[in-house]
Amino acid sequence: ELRSAASGAAEKLLLFARHLRCIEFRDGSEIICSSTAALQDPAGHAAFFDSLPRGLGELKSCPQRVHLVRQTITSTVGGGAAAGDTEWAVALCCAGATAVEEFIEAAGPGGREAPMLPLGGAAAKLRPAD
Repeated sequence: ELRSAASGAAEKLLLFARHLRCIEFRDGSEIICSSTAALQDPAGHAAFFDSLPRGLGELKSCPQRVHLVRQTITSTVGGGAAAGDTEWAVALCCAGATAVEEFIEAAGPGGREAPMLPLGGAAAKLRPAD
């Protein structure tokens, strides 16, 4: 049961990660689950994140950005038994500036330099693990 839970947790962590492509869960020296993500368009994925605003000034003039990517996550459990490949469609969106400005203003003076982005995401399973 722990192996199944670890596999599900790994998928959730990998779906929306910017740089993370592999994650392992261990019990001492034993690997419980290992999951690796492969993007259909890694260059487009990197370009989306590189295009995001770097501060409040850029955010104010930033239009909403949306990125769609296909991602395959391959998981193995236990002693190398393949759990299979799961294919996902992942959508990422950098929200419009108005909502973020309101949030930052409500946060007060310290909120102006908050290291955050109005980034949301959703994923849909296209093909479950074999």
